[in-house]
Amino acid sequence: MNLYHYTKISTVIDCILSYKTIRFSTLSGTNDPYENLPTVFSISGNTNGLDVGKELRRTEELFKALKSNIKVFCATTDGCSESNNKTGGILYNIDKGFSKPRMWAQYAENGTGVCIVLDSEKFLEKANTTFSDCEIIAKKINYCSQGEFVNKVSVATSIDASDLLQTDDVLLESIYKKYSDTFFFTKHPDWKDENEMIYLLRERNDVIRDVNVDGIIEAVILGINIDGKNKEKVEKLIREFDNPPILFQLEFWDGYYQIVPCNESDNG
Repeated sequence: MNLYHYTKISTVIDCILSYKTIRFSTLSGTNDPYENLPTVFSISGNTNGLDVGKELRRTEELFKALKSNIKVFCATTDGCSESNNKTGGILYNIDKGFSKPRMWAQYAENGTGVCIVLDSEKFLEKANTTFSDCEIIAKKINYCSQGEFVNKVSVATSIDASDLLQTDDVLLESIYKKYSDTFFFTKHPDWKDENEMIYLLRERNDVIRDVNVDGIIEAVILGINIDGKNKEKVEKLIREFDNPPILFQLEFWDGYYQIVPCNESDNG
């Protein structure tokens, strides 16, 4: 399976291609408020004798600490359309992971950036080897209906008063094990067209986590509006890889996106 990671041109030139690495990001750096804002809990059950305000602050601070030690790598995947085929060196598509106009606009600065294509199995294998001291979970996002999403969040953020008798570590592990899918692998339906895959890394300290992706990046797709000088920089950096990825140019024909190998694009 291919992974498609949209990014701005400065990131790909100054970081990804220069160091041949991809970095796992903190949740605070994501653009989904469900992920990057503090989680608000409630308490259910018998609260007699319980300092509710104190226990809520306790729970929310514990979960805040947990989220601060979670790092993620996010990518989109291909859809299920069978209308993807290759003809004459040009990849025609309707539902490929690189053919997302809104994602080109939002994550790749209006088509001036790139889309990095990675081999999913090689990426996970490399991440597991590199971060052998951490738990890594790779899952596709569940996009449920708005009503179901609200219900799932409501259940996950409701703590039974009896659970608050547990120590901090036990309470936090209980919440994580029961509801990690809801907190980290479930999203509002408005995001569904991203068809997202998330690689989640959980640790207990704030460490920079980079994965070497030489031999894992299969292709680099240049955005429609990429600057000529930036294109040259990308071409130069790719040549420095031990296993150079294929360079494609994104084009828009007949109402949908296509990619053309840069040697053909330059000649045509």
